[in-house]
Amino acid sequence: MGTFPKKTWSSKLALAVTAGILAASYAPQTFAAAYSGNSNVIWGMQSDDSKTFGSNLSVAANGSLVFDFGEAVTFTNSGVASPKSLINNGDIPGTVIIKNDFTGIMHSKDYSAMAIKAGWMEGNFDMPVDQRGAVIFDGNVTLRDKSVAGEWGVTAKDIHGGFSTYNGARWQPVGIRSGLCGDVIVNGKLDMAVKGSALVTDPYYKALKTTGSKEYDDDLKTATITTNGDVNIDTPEDYTEAFYSIANYGGTINVNADATAARDKTVVIKGNVLTMRDGDGRGEPYFYRTGQTNIGLTNDKSSWTGVVDNTGTKQTGEVNLWLQNNAVWNHKSLSLTNGISLGELPALSAPQYDKYDGITHINKLSGGSSEANAGLIFQDNKANIDINNYSGHTTVFYKHDNDGSASADYTAGDVIIRNAEKDSAINMVTDKNRYQRQRKTEQCSECTGRQADLRGLCK
Repeated sequence: MGTFPKKTWSSKLALAVTAGILAASYAPQTFAAAYSGNSNVIWGMQSDDSKTFGSNLSVAANGSLVFDFGEAVTFTNSGVASPKSLINNGDIPGTVIIKNDFTGIMHSKDYSAMAIKAGWMEGNFDMPVDQRGAVIFDGNVTLRDKSVAGEWGVTAKDIHGGFSTYNGARWQPVGIRSGLCGDVIVNGKLDMAVKGSALVTDPYYKALKTTGSKEYDDDLKTATITTNGDVNIDTPEDYTEAFYSIANYGGTINVNADATAARDKTVVIKGNVLTMRDGDGRGEPYFYRTGQTNIGLTNDKSSWTGVVDNTGTKQTGEVNLWLQNNAVWNHKSLSLTNGISLGELPALSAPQYDKYDGITHINKLSGGSSEANAGLIFQDNKANIDINNYSGHTTVFYKHDNDGSASADYTAGDVIIRNAEKDSAINMVTDKNRYQRQRKTEQCSECTGRQADLRGLCK
């Protein structure tokens, strides 16, 4: 246990052909690498985008629209009502590729903002998964405005979707959104500060297996977001509103991980996570689908501060978390939970959502390869952490009153492990007196503090 901090909590939490894309009568022009206003939006349509971006746009052999500005590029759209995106490859199948580092600033004066959008918006259905709208960034992506308090790069005047009696997060401003049959891939670093929801998949409808098919495909393929570089996500710490670092209304969001393995990039996330599941049929026909969120925290510079919100147990999708090599999960809510159902949902939507069940549900938690490489959880919320499948090594830190020997000394929620791989282990540690208990699959001792309900480790 010597490698784990016992008292200094803050130490771990510091926290196509190029020449043929233009009409013969149009003279190509190379623009400076800064664009602002309504007229400078990437639409994913060659006819429109070539007029705006000139020779900065080419068409690849596979038909992808390739934007190369020769240097880092900044897109700004502030104080306007429409359009509400900087890149909007929606409603048109095809791929947009941004070759350069991209900075975006999106401030809407009304109720909506989606800085980067791929895929079809609501109002479309029976789209096949082989007809997709994608946005791919080969460089770094920054959604941050250093000229405003909080450096929020994406904001809107009304963050509740324009509904006067609704106070929730369902239609708040979005940093990156993937809709039906949409894909967003960030190959470089991603740095974003969003006063709303940072990463969002939201297909609304099901998708067909392929063109001409009459069968629906797996919901997890309907919309995707994938990050392949370092990630830094900021959302507000605000206990009067609900905000999400990740809001998955169907599809797959991969942050330094996929469903099978994690990668080695540095990830810092500040904000709660929501992943939906159409577990009782109420997502039909266009409210939400089933989602899977994969997060990899695999080095000692990586951390997540937040809880998993939900709209009821049956509507909770998969969250898979890799927590390894002294990476930190600070289990503390940074904004209100029950974030979808705050205030009055519109009459059409209200029956489709249940209420937050008060539990952080984790489908799979993969800890470190050994005690020295364990992941660290700071349990600082009343919500239980309920883990369906567990493997590896993790240390959980608890604050307590008195000497920590009684259940009443603990105010944070339990850690519940329902299934565990052989030779997995978890250590429970407090901030004073180093009071600890350990449970392993091959050694099951008594633990009197209610902070340990490790069912899968003691069978």
